[in-house]
Amino acid sequence: NELELYINDKNPPEAFDGFRRKLEALTSVTGNYFVNLVRALENGLSDVLSNQKQVTPSKEKEGSNRRRKGKKSSNRRR
Repeated sequence: NELELYINDKNPPEAFDGFRRKLEALTSVTGNYFVNLVRALENGLSDVLSNQKQVTPSKEKEGSNRRRKGKKSSNRRR
């Protein structure tokens, strides 16, 4: 655990500054993630659903093409 390195007073304060900056950045990223999540939930996940509709058809086509290719190649091996 990184925090345990700084709990005792053996490390200089300058060493803690880097850890503090890293922790602030991670906290900011996490905060932004949850703000966006709450906003999406408040909007009925319309952003998520519209993105899913755009992505899903191409993934389904790719998956069906892969399955077909797999069947063809397995038939050739027999």
